[in-house]
Amino acid sequence: MTFQAACLVFAALLGGHAVLCAWAVRRWPDLWRQFPRERLVGGLLGALGLAWSAHEATYLLEGGLLRFTVILWILVPVVAILAFFFLEFLLARAICGLLLLLIPLLLHEAFVRHLPWRPAFSTLLYAVGLAAIYVLAVPWRYRDWLERCKESAPARAVSGLLAGLAALAVAAAGLLA
Repeated sequence: MTFQAACLVFAALLGGHAVLCAWAVRRWPDLWRQFPRERLVGGLLGALGLAWSAHEATYLLEGGLLRFTVILWILVPVVAILAFFFLEFLLARAICGLLLLLIPLLLHEAFVRHLPWRPAFSTLLYAVGLAAIYVLAVPWRYRDWLERCKESAPARAVSGLLAGLAALAVAAAGLLA
């Protein structure tokens, strides 16, 4: 994936969060409850993330460990199906997983391309990564935050503004690099 495409996907995920927090939770009152638990879209994005993770993990299998490559690829649909049926807050976890998979790619590409604002770009990516790890660990807090955004104008403004600015910064870095 090219740097520009990865930046645009990352920015789209952040921009979607900005729209969700700033506008959509007010428009659809039950969205805060339904969105993080969406199974179909979450299952598809989760399967995509699992396949991407397996692809990245195959580079780690060398020598005698190469025989586990087949097992790794067999486990992808098995884990995706089990996650679909037994994991709660599937969409919230899948989106955060995709963000976490994009971050090392973006950090590497920023280093290779010698971005002049690379320290700020890296800091932004690490901050988003920490938030994504937090949501992966306790996804019900994300649901609670969406509920708070529905009820509180300052929470909506802060969430929408921060996510929107982060999305613009990442998109600009991708387009200007």
